[in-house]
Amino acid sequence: VGDVDFASFVQVNQQRTEHHMHCYQALEAATVIIVRSHPRWLAEVETPDGPLGRATPDAIGRISRTVLADNPDPAGSDEMVRQLVGIARTNPDALTVLLHVVARRLRKRIRTNATWEYHSDALAILAIALLEDPLDNPRIVKRMVNRAHNKIWRERTSERHRGKVHPVTIDPCEPDVLARIGGRAADDVAEVAVRNADLALFHSDIQHRIATGMLPEATWTNYRDFHLRRELVAHFHRTTAERVRVHRAIPSLQHLFERHLVLHAA
Repeated sequence: VGDVDFASFVQVNQQRTEHHMHCYQALEAATVIIVRSHPRWLAEVETPDGPLGRATPDAIGRISRTVLADNPDPAGSDEMVRQLVGIARTNPDALTVLLHVVARRLRKRIRTNATWEYHSDALAILAIALLEDPLDNPRIVKRMVNRAHNKIWRERTSERHRGKVHPVTIDPCEPDVLARIGGRAADDVAEVAVRNADLALFHSDIQHRIATGMLPEATWTNYRDFHLRRELVAHFHRTTAERVRVHRAIPSLQHLFERHLVLHAA
């Protein structure tokens, strides 16, 4: 359509869908292997129809029906989840089986265009929630799925939208886009030259204003030491007082950013 390669567009979206499903397929395959090995702990799991037994061919189906049948009465579902979580503390295979079943609910909650990393991280959060969160209250499956969904959504939203006084939106590239641009050369020589020239003018203007008393030296020092330094030094943490200093310094420097660095990421 026009200049758009429609076949490539379809192929990329099919690859994304396959990536999304990969984590669920791997979880399903691991569960099948576990059940086929007829572990002793699985035979002792109690269901409304009695113990599963070591030779039960429909073990996954019986566990799924019990765990997901939490409406209107969640008692049977909650009891099954507590059983499997208790076993998982000494045998991780039980958590794999439980996670495979509960992941069906989580998968329905996540938007269809989410990346495969988003799905994988959500599954990891769900597993941690099942192991570490209290299971005393009813409707465990619904609560754990909601918790995992909401937490991954908040984390990813905070990655894209930062700042309250000076909000900034970050749009990360998809993995397939990064793969295509990964082999490209460094920045264009002309762009580097322009950026260096603008930075030199910005620094010169800062020094001139400090020397003439138009800009307090402490304002620039606070911004430089407690904001710019954080971008350059790994694991640099600011105190609350330092964050306040940066917040107060930004309005005095904003017009200089707009004058010299409007075309660059300041």
